Amino acid sequence: MSSFSRDLSECTYPFLSTPLYDLKQVGPITPGPGRGLGILGILGVPLPKLSSDQQDTVTKAKKYAMEQSIKMVLMKQTLAHQQQLMASQRNQVQRLQALALMCR
Repeated sequence: MSSFSRDLSECTYPFLSTPLYDLKQVGPITPGPGRGLGILGILGVPLPKLSSDQQDTVTKAKKYAMEQSIKMVLMKQTLAHQQQLMASQRNQVQRLQALALMCR
């Protein structure tokens, strides 16, 4: 067993039992090195131009992702509609049962 794993097993982690609401800033805010630089700041150089084959592949991937997203949205809407219909039918059956009991 390495000393790192042994040290972790012996540690206790002091988790907060309640959220902190009364934090106060005590000094100036200093921006970090990645502030507002975008992708150029992360890489340090601009991205290379894509070949036409690569651009076609990216376009096809975007189209596929959009189709999958639309398919998922439609599936969720269909499921929600089916659940709503089931709840409506359940309520209707309960009303009919109550009416049948009251007519006895």
